[in-house]
Amino acid sequence: MGHMVIYAIMTVRFSICTAMIFPQLPFPRRVEKIAGAGFEGIEFWDWKDKRLDALASQCAELGLIVTNMSGQRAGSLVDPKEFGLYKGEVVASIEAARSISCGNLMLLTNPLDPDGNVLNAYPEIQPQQKRANCEQALSELASLATEANVHLLVEPLNTVIDHSGYWLDDADCAFELIRTVGHPGIRLLYDFYHMRAMGRDIHRDIENNLDLIGYVHAADFPGRHEPGTGEMNYPSILRLLGSCGYDGFVGFEFTPANSSDEALKTIHRLVEPYL
Repeated sequence: MGHMVIYAIMTVRFSICTAMIFPQLPFPRRVEKIAGAGFEGIEFWDWKDKRLDALASQCAELGLIVTNMSGQRAGSLVDPKEFGLYKGEVVASIEAARSISCGNLMLLTNPLDPDGNVLNAYPEIQPQQKRANCEQALSELASLATEANVHLLVEPLNTVIDHSGYWLDDADCAFELIRTVGHPGIRLLYDFYHMRAMGRDIHRDIENNLDLIGYVHAADFPGRHEPGTGEMNYPSILRLLGSCGYDGFVGFEFTPANSSDEALKTIHRLVEPYL
């Protein structure tokens, strides 16, 4: 008898982050541009500067969904003294997410300023203690994820180019953290650009840890521009995601190399085989 080969159905979906594209345009126009370029999802960072009621109406009109947004912009997972502030931010963000039917919220271990600089590296806390504090904090947040039916996504960032002083820059540590917390509402946001900057084998990480990944971010390396501007093989990465059965979103979070309109066309050509 021959062997039966079963191919996973490609169910990967695509979203565009509004934070770094069309910088000259107001937020609602950015949303229009993304919809006009043929994408079904948008994501963004801070929600507090946006009119969520207007956004909900606009998304309904354009047939868009909000796939991901920041779950906190202050406080820390690694310092227990700041966890009360952090948890308050998450609670408020979950309420905001509910109003726009967003099911994913990004979490950072350290607070960043608007330019992405780490505000506090907590050098007085030992690395192992930071990990223990983070584990305890995420375990406490897990019940919020259950109640609200959302995913809280912990994001490792690179510390060699963009976010010096950020605690969670090691993917192995991040995967182990998610495994230890062991809750379906706490997942990893795996950013291809950040992890390539840290020297990770992207394909191997996907193959070995996809069950821990709830969302992925995409930009090319180096430069953090749209795919096709650097050295990463995005057609291969997308094929692997599909063959491994990933059924979440790929959020393109990048700075356009030149024109935002052209960047969206480039991304649409990349993802067209999977639409």
